[in-house]
Amino acid sequence: MSTWWNRFVPKRLGNRLFLAFLLLILLPLLSFQIYQYSRIESLLRWEMNVKSLQQAEFMKKTLLDLRLNVYEMYVQMERSPAIHEVFQSPETMDALTRAGNIQGWLEGRSKVYDHIQFVRVVIADDRGNVYKWNTGAEVDAQKFVQEEGFAHLTESQSTWWHPSGKTMYSVLRTSIDNKPIGWLKQEIDFEALLYDISRGLLLQQLYYLMDEQRVIVATTGRLSALPEEAGFVTHRLELPGTELELISKLPLDQYFGDLESLKHQALLTIALLAVVFGVITYVTASAITRPLNLLQRRMSEVVSKQFNTHVPAAQYRGELRDLADSFNGMVKDLQKAVQQLKLEERQREAIRFQMLMQQMNPHFLLNTLNTIKWNVTSKNDMETAEICVALGRLLEASLNDDADLIFLKNELELLQAYAHIQNFRYDQRFKFTIEHEEALVHTLVPKLSLQPLVENCIVHGLQFMKTGGEITIRIYRDGVTLVMDVEDNGIGMEASSQLPRLSKRKGIGVANLRERLQLLYRESASLEMILLEQGTRVRIRMPFLYSKPYSEV
Repeated sequence: MSTWWNRFVPKRLGNRLFLAFLLLILLPLLSFQIYQYSRIESLLRWEMNVKSLQQAEFMKKTLLDLRLNVYEMYVQMERSPAIHEVFQSPETMDALTRAGNIQGWLEGRSKVYDHIQFVRVVIADDRGNVYKWNTGAEVDAQKFVQEEGFAHLTESQSTWWHPSGKTMYSVLRTSIDNKPIGWLKQEIDFEALLYDISRGLLLQQLYYLMDEQRVIVATTGRLSALPEEAGFVTHRLELPGTELELISKLPLDQYFGDLESLKHQALLTIALLAVVFGVITYVTASAITRPLNLLQRRMSEVVSKQFNTHVPAAQYRGELRDLADSFNGMVKDLQKAVQQLKLEERQREAIRFQMLMQQMNPHFLLNTLNTIKWNVTSKNDMETAEICVALGRLLEASLNDDADLIFLKNELELLQAYAHIQNFRYDQRFKFTIEHEEALVHTLVPKLSLQPLVENCIVHGLQFMKTGGEITIRIYRDGVTLVMDVEDNGIGMEASSQLPRLSKRKGIGVANLRERLQLLYRESASLEMILLEQGTRVRIRMPFLYSKPYSEV
């Protein structure tokens, strides 16, 4: 029973070849290309994810280091004698000198600490003097010291970070009596810092700095890109000791845009090639199937056109040329076979006509023979009556043309009748011996196939002998072959041919038997004559055919 998928398999060879091209060549190639691009894209994504995380970690470390530098700068400022001199003895120097000393001290720190240039510093003393570094904004001393950040400072807490994480408020005190002498505000410009650092990195990511209320403190990119979006590699890093979170976003389109374009171009190229090769495959398949279709039509015309058809082989090459030549050769062989069959049929009809013509005399002879038999029987001439009975059997067998093959036992009965007549004719000069297995009696043999051979033994070997003539018939089975030997101890064929013929009738018995064997068995039967030291052996080999009698079935 055919499986369900056989319903989807094309029936025509050309369509099958085209489907095989699609399933076995095009589809695997396309799948392999897609897999390769996906694999490359996955590897690049993994590598960029690693590098993006490394850069985010570097940015995080930079931010934490800068915050630490801000605190260390406060500590060193509180311990600096130059700073204390400016705040404790401002009357010893003019305002320009005081500002220059503080500016010089801060410039010196910028050479020690990295990225200090991104920190804006404002300092106010208890006398209303304000000193600025790295900022141009105007500052009112009274409002400055009243900012909310300084309100969080106490004797036990000299520093306080704003929740935004970018501003540190601190108070400078004397080392002796812990008396406040100045108020320090250091504000980190995170946005400028992020922008400056990101420009020197390999991957151009977007960085966002957020506080615990999810408010953006600083950014290098678009605010709309902050939420999780497809097409970005995102990392979130918390800054220990702060309430800040650093978010990095790597836009994949910026790096995978060319890859996607290349992927689409490659797939488009494969698709175009597939179409081209598909057309070529279809044309090639059609070129193959076209002569096959022509051959199919010619084969269907063989009978209707009585084998008068052929394929023009000259227009084909290779295997198709061989196929066309083979078909034309087959048609020619069939034409010859049909002609041979017609010839044999005509021969059969001619033979049958001759037999019908000749049946008139045997019927008359048979009726006459019966009359003679009853006449001699009435006169008690039993020997002549037996001869008439034997001859009658032979005539009846020759008249009965319904069957070409008879049982071996019936053939042997006819042979014994013929032998009885010949022995009477030659005054009992011959001895007949028949050797066969009882199991072979129902083997089918050609009718009157042994009688011509016995006649040949008498005519060519024994009729010239006065006494001692012997004819031996041996019948046995050799595998799938039945063998019948008729052997005599006469003078032999060569010696007989040198003597004058006693009969003027032309001998046609053996030749007729050979032709009958050819018609019945084709090449499966043979008749051969074997010359012995004394006499001749005629051997018939034919297919072993056994027919069980109807009464035993």
